Amino acid sequence: LQEFQIKMAGMGISLNLPWSISSVSSITSSLSSLYCLFTITVYVVITINKFATNSLKNHAEVEASNFLLYMLVLSCGFLIYLLAYLIKPPRSHSNKKSHGSAFLRQGAAVFGVGTGFYFLISLASHIINIACVGPIRTINSFLAVIFTILQMMTIILYPRLNLDQGFGIPHFGLMHIVSTNLILWIKTVIKESILEFHEAIEKEDEEGEAHGSSDHGNLNATASSCKPVAEEDDYMYSIVRGSSPILFAFIIEFVLIGATVFYNMWHHVKPYNIAGTKHLEKLPEKPNFKAVIAKTDWSHSVYGVGIGFVLVLLNITALSIFFGFASEDNVIDEYIEKVTRCITNSYGIIATVIGLVQIQKLTEKADPEDSSVDGFLLNLGGSFSYLYMCFTITVGVFTTDLEDIPGSLHIINAVIDIAQITSQIVLIKLLLNRVIKSEEDEHPGRQVTAFLVLLNVTLWLVDTFELQKSQASLVESEFYGPVTWVWLQRLTLPLAIFFRFHSTVVLIDCWKNSYRLEQKVEDAD
Repeated sequence: LQEFQIKMAGMGISLNLPWSISSVSSITSSLSSLYCLFTITVYVVITINKFATNSLKNHAEVEASNFLLYMLVLSCGFLIYLLAYLIKPPRSHSNKKSHGSAFLRQGAAVFGVGTGFYFLISLASHIINIACVGPIRTINSFLAVIFTILQMMTIILYPRLNLDQGFGIPHFGLMHIVSTNLILWIKTVIKESILEFHEAIEKEDEEGEAHGSSDHGNLNATASSCKPVAEEDDYMYSIVRGSSPILFAFIIEFVLIGATVFYNMWHHVKPYNIAGTKHLEKLPEKPNFKAVIAKTDWSHSVYGVGIGFVLVLLNITALSIFFGFASEDNVIDEYIEKVTRCITNSYGIIATVIGLVQIQKLTEKADPEDSSVDGFLLNLGGSFSYLYMCFTITVGVFTTDLEDIPGSLHIINAVIDIAQITSQIVLIKLLLNRVIKSEEDEHPGRQVTAFLVLLNVTLWLVDTFELQKSQASLVESEFYGPVTWVWLQRLTLPLAIFFRFHSTVVLIDCWKNSYRLEQKVEDAD
């Protein structure tokens, strides 16, 4: 067996272990991935137990604050350690390609700002009402702000960072950050669900009082023990509550981007600092935005972008109608949303079929890159989209004459959505392993790829800001019951929304790299 050597830089200590390099790397990577799963499991179990045993049923009472404090403290500590120590050679080097594309890093910046703003105003609200909120939740808000800033810095400034495995700290540290991001995602989904849950309860109570009965009076009375303090004496609470519907979406996207990038970074941890290995004594490369723009080929995209913008305007108009005239007394908003979505996805199916035919003219890569992570995330998001659409089909089958929306519209909308998702995943997976034969090629399928980028951006906006609102699915809410529908939405929509965002990221990557010669793709950012 090849002797595994680790040198502690600057300390003159050499540790020799009679294990192969691959064995040590496999052990640390396996243990760290199991650690990630264990921490997520512990958080979920604590939260479920608190929710089941607490009569208040509000987020403050069911949040696993102490465990979240542990996760945030270690994550912030490791990110500081990474930025101050691990990024310096010989403990790190630059990967050939970024762990997150340029578009993903821009998304991290935009969503990171929104996430940081939410945690910042939450911190201000908690400080004002610390007697009611408690010191642990206040500290967690502060650490969440620090964590957001540090994660943004790492993703944006060091997208190509590869770490030496050392004693296993990089493996465990990076997987701890992945776990923290996923826990923050679960926490946000639960918090948003509980808010929607109480709104549904209040609506049921109002309807019950109108008929002379109410079953949740005690729950609503106990669920707002801190409410008078927060609403009457703290103007920050109104800002937090008013911005939550939008900023919750920012948090979810930001932490999922963080989990994806740091998982890719974890996947590339390897024993780089081995005795006898030559390496350049320089810091990992930082992205050059101007250079990326200058070397980007913008050709063969005009028609795809033009038609895509027509769909963007159509959906923005429908979105404006929803926010301008949304009402709980009729379902016209839901009707408009479903018709618009049918039109959008129909164009998506046509474009995808055309693209599947055209890209057959491209050549397969001689040395294809590992795209298993992207494929897994597409399949995962697509499966939750299928689940949500199956709930919609059920409504259409069993409530054909309910309200003003025919059951056939629910079925058609869901079937078209499923067909578009399926064909798009197939197209993306084919494109990831294809390149042009020569620079003189006509770039077959690039117009379609540009169009699908805008289509997925449009559907991401609709799903984020409209679909998860109760007014956008009144028929489903009436069929399943308001409370049940809240939980069904929160279990399926987050990953369905992420599917559209991740599809956009991967399609942009295909638009850039599948239409370059293979030897130039390695230098693409």
